[in-house]
Amino acid sequence: MSIFRRSRVRSFLDEETRATGLPIGAVLAVAAALHVAVTFLAINPWHPDEHFQILEFAWARAGLAPVDSLPWEFAARIRPSLQPTLALAVLEVLRAVGITSPFVWTLLLRLGTLALSLSVLTYVCAQVAPRIGRSGRRALWLTALFLWFLPLFLSRFTSENLAGLAFVAALPLAESGRGGRRDGWLALFLGLSFVLRFQMAFAIGALFVWIALEGAGGWQRVARIALGAAAVVAMSALIDRWFYGVWVFTPAQYFRVNIVEGMAATFGTNPWYAYLMWAPLWMAPPLGLAVAALIVAGIVARPKSAWSWAFVAFVVGHSLVAHKELRFLLPLLYLAPVLVAFGWESLARRAGQPARRAAVWLLVAQNVACAALLATPALHRGKEFDAHYFRLLWDTAEARTGDTLYVLAADPSPYVVRDLEASVVRHPRVRDVAYTPGGALGAFVPTGVPAADVLVVTRDDGPPSIAGANGFDLIY
Repeated sequence: MSIFRRSRVRSFLDEETRATGLPIGAVLAVAAALHVAVTFLAINPWHPDEHFQILEFAWARAGLAPVDSLPWEFAARIRPSLQPTLALAVLEVLRAVGITSPFVWTLLLRLGTLALSLSVLTYVCAQVAPRIGRSGRRALWLTALFLWFLPLFLSRFTSENLAGLAFVAALPLAESGRGGRRDGWLALFLGLSFVLRFQMAFAIGALFVWIALEGAGGWQRVARIALGAAAVVAMSALIDRWFYGVWVFTPAQYFRVNIVEGMAATFGTNPWYAYLMWAPLWMAPPLGLAVAALIVAGIVARPKSAWSWAFVAFVVGHSLVAHKELRFLLPLLYLAPVLVAFGWESLARRAGQPARRAAVWLLVAQNVACAALLATPALHRGKEFDAHYFRLLWDTAEARTGDTLYVLAADPSPYVVRDLEASVVRHPRVRDVAYTPGGALGAFVPTGVPAADVLVVTRDDGPPSIAGANGFDLIY
């Protein structure tokens, strides 16, 4: 970094410190430390799709697992392959330098995503802050960096996360006026947002309408941006052709299978108002209710803002789709801090009353307590998909150089989650064996296998029942 650039960064931090009364440099450093700490702990997927439809796709495409073990979405070709391809590129680089552990691979993907998320959030704050007052400015920085649940998601290499990042990076460009280079970046970000997650079309469509109504020549600007975004989608189609081995237009496939044929609805349906109930409750009342109220206040205060249009369109569009999951709203994580800041600024004159000030500090205390919980390792132990357990098996196999590690499980294979094979985390020298409680050890493991090479999985509180075993040590 040049001296000129360093001086610009220092000037920016000094300006924000003066404008907010917060030591922004220290705030950024503390936020980064918190997010990195949680990233190392929160290694379990929030939803199985995070693993099976990105990492497993890349792993199989690298020739490390059979494609017939992948979820049905691979054969249906309804998933865009850009994200698995990015993961595959990182995987191949690591393999080229002799790193074969999938846990190093996934850690690098998470750390890279976290760096991108924090960079985008800092950029958004820098662009939006000058247009709001001191109180709103402070709320923007603190919400964007310290809202308690953000560390759970900012590092996730998921379609929801990356699509949300691409979209929120586009919003300041849309608001800052028209221009050739600016609109070129805008088209790139919107195209990437759609390619990474097709459901972003709700927010993208609202933004296009907002741009069109912004002033004279708006529709012409929309046409130029849409043409550039379409070029990004076309490039993605070329990647899909390489990844799947056939020509396929994944957005059309996704719409046909999930919407026209109704496949998505087979995973469950909910009423249109489900998200309005789920989101405030999941964010932990009373804080969650306060965040939701501030977002609504921000939309009411600035109804003509592109941020308001995009947020409302995204929520309404998803509410009209029968199949709902809370994770579908995760792209809104990057819009929420801006709307919270708008809402807080609109209510700031009333916030000085003693009762309201006490309520604010109670909410701050709740946020700090929830964030502290995220830094406790026990909170991140998996139940359905336990990456810590898979890493134990991998590390144990690595420690037993040349030996085959036998993992006896009375239940289905420990590598099977929701009837899907977790090939990424399976060490090539781990063999899972189905055993019957009470059976003889010799029926499951070859004679002469060292005791250290036999692990037994049991759901009971006590030691497993296997004839011929001399004893067990609990290791997990």
